[in-house]
Amino acid sequence: MKDLQNSLVRFIKKRKIHITFIVSTLLVLTSAKWFKSKGDDSLSVGLGKINVNLNEKGQKKNILPVWYYRPKTWNPKKILFIIHGTNGNPKEYLKAWKQTADTSNVLLIAPQFSSRFSNKKKKRFNLGNIIDKKAGVRPKEEWLFSAIDDIFEEVTTRTGSPARTYDIFGHSAGGQFVHRMILLCPESNVRSAIAANSGWYTLPDTSTLYPYGIGNNGLSDADLSMAFSKKLTILLGSLDTNSRHWALRKTEEAELQGNNRLERGTFFYDFAHDIAVKREIVYSWEMDTVSEVGHDYRQMSAFAARLLY
Repeated sequence: MKDLQNSLVRFIKKRKIHITFIVSTLLVLTSAKWFKSKGDDSLSVGLGKINVNLNEKGQKKNILPVWYYRPKTWNPKKILFIIHGTNGNPKEYLKAWKQTADTSNVLLIAPQFSSRFSNKKKKRFNLGNIIDKKAGVRPKEEWLFSAIDDIFEEVTTRTGSPARTYDIFGHSAGGQFVHRMILLCPESNVRSAIAANSGWYTLPDTSTLYPYGIGNNGLSDADLSMAFSKKLTILLGSLDTNSRHWALRKTEEAELQGNNRLERGTFFYDFAHDIAVKREIVYSWEMDTVSEVGHDYRQMSAFAARLLY
């Protein structure tokens, strides 16, 4: 027994460098695995969150929380952005889309816009952070709409996805965000967009200032033509007719668009169509109405999922 013990000691001493190397390697691998599970190197399966730095010019770093849901089987070319409403509840929206993600193999990305973009009237996220403190228009790279492409690039880099385009869905205030993004940032990498149950709209009207028109946004005829060529669906609920809803904007300009969300969505679609006809621009936008549904993001999400996938 003593001879065996001595032999074992000599074996360990002789191979000390090898044991040290193995232990170090195991520590590195364990550390890497931990980081991956936290979503630092990639987006792990299930619900998770990453932080994206918006890097706004002339301002301190601003971290935007971005929630995601990755199904067990994911087609890396299928990415859907989901824009929440006024309540700022992206995780609830992800739950509404989870079944679609699982059955259609879609990666869901849901930014959570902080109070920094929600509290003050001119900085509400649905307006895109376009207007500055002096009621002037910020440089385009500072618009919140531009952040979506930045997040998309971050996601594809982390996951190695070959996707070059993405889909986007927004409901209520999120619907406002989506239609303004398509109108004002037509160069974005959006493949298909759905703006559902928006409370009011920015009209493609150069004689009216933002946010009710595009008169001060510097859009050219080429920009407008590009915007109208995008695949945008204005999705409305047939029962979304409450003119006294607490979140419905009641300014004079908004009231001119209609008394409720159903009327305003129809007005916006027809107005944009008339502009396209007058300017002889190809008009690719569509409008669809979900029967017997009101201001309900879950039911609107289910219908939108069928349109997209």
